[in-house]
Amino acid sequence: MVITQNGEAKMVIMGVEEYDRLQSSLALLKIVQQSETDIKNGRTIAQEAVFRRIENIIQRARHRQRSKI
Repeated sequence: MVITQNGEAKMVIMGVEEYDRLQSSLALLKIVQQSETDIKNGRTIAQEAVFRRIENIIQRARHRQRSKI
């Protein structure tokens, strides 16, 4: 609902669910904007490197688990 004063929109009233969806959409847009900035500034990591890092983390965790036994 839009509230007007002298024919101009001055305030918006919306339901909680609609407000929550709007906030989620804005958060997603902010993430996209930050991602685009990271790409532009060369702050990225190749997919292969990411998977290698993840696999190393998993291997270290497994090794630590085995060491505890």
